[in-house]
Amino acid sequence: MTRIATERLVLWDLDGTILDSFGVFSEVMSEIAAIRGEDTPSESALRSNFHGSLNDSINAILRLVDKADQESVLADFLKIQESYYQDAESHLYSDAVGLAERLHTAGVTQGIITNREHQGRGVASPRHIVESSSLKNYIDFIVCGDDVAVRKPDPGVINEVLTQKSELRNKEMIVIGDQFVDAQLAQNLGARAILAVRGDEVTPHLENLQGSLDFLTQVTSLDEVRVEVTN
Repeated sequence: MTRIATERLVLWDLDGTILDSFGVFSEVMSEIAAIRGEDTPSESALRSNFHGSLNDSINAILRLVDKADQESVLADFLKIQESYYQDAESHLYSDAVGLAERLHTAGVTQGIITNREHQGRGVASPRHIVESSSLKNYIDFIVCGDDVAVRKPDPGVINEVLTQKSELRNKEMIVIGDQFVDAQLAQNLGARAILAVRGDEVTPHLENLQGSLDFLTQVTSLDEVRVEVTN
């Protein structure tokens, strides 16, 4: 059983950890392919290109090289995506929301650190997703991909928050995510990591982490994580 003590600071990943964004991404990419008269992208192509910037993912899957074409397809993607995230709650993982609620009840500070951008993303912005769902009751701060000059796994993504919230500086951090980059962020921070393994037998690329993996725990459901109240 994995436990989180209540004096810690929890840093959540968004996509794939709290939010089933791959499901939305797949549906929108299927619509885009249909509009372009192309075959529906295979699941393997979608998964292998899903993590990274939205632009890069779309361009790699559709093999776009012309800049004007790239900009046009991105605009279509963002417009279609809007209809999906009108109801953000329906795309949240219940085990993640449940753990966030338990942590909040125990008084744990929680933040989302995501490479997903805020500007120009409309209702798919991390801030809108949080503010329009039950997450607004549990998440204390959000760092989006365009909020700071660096992105995960650079530990500097949390510097501004720690400067503004000095009471958090000495708290031990735990990163909850689902990908190699989340484990790498935790390692760079000297923090613990909990990775949710959703449907896959292994999390790709963990073998590239340097040193001991004692800091890392993998769970098949975040329902397995228990909050340990400390005095």
